[in-house]
Amino acid sequence: MDDLGIDSLGVVESIFAIEEEFDIEVPFNANAPEKSDFDISSVGSIVVAVEKLVAEQI
Repeated sequence: MDDLGIDSLGVVESIFAIEEEFDIEVPFNANAPEKSDFDISSVGSIVVAVEKLVAEQI
């Protein structure tokens, strides 16, 4: 995410946008991101995690 110039506030805003767009709850704690079950290490990992959360709702 750093390569894209997305800081910690941008990550939090992105997670809110993802939750709203896909009507899901992302298990992410901005105060302890390293303890989160939601991998934000890359765009690809975010896509995989969102796909999993959406699939779990069906």
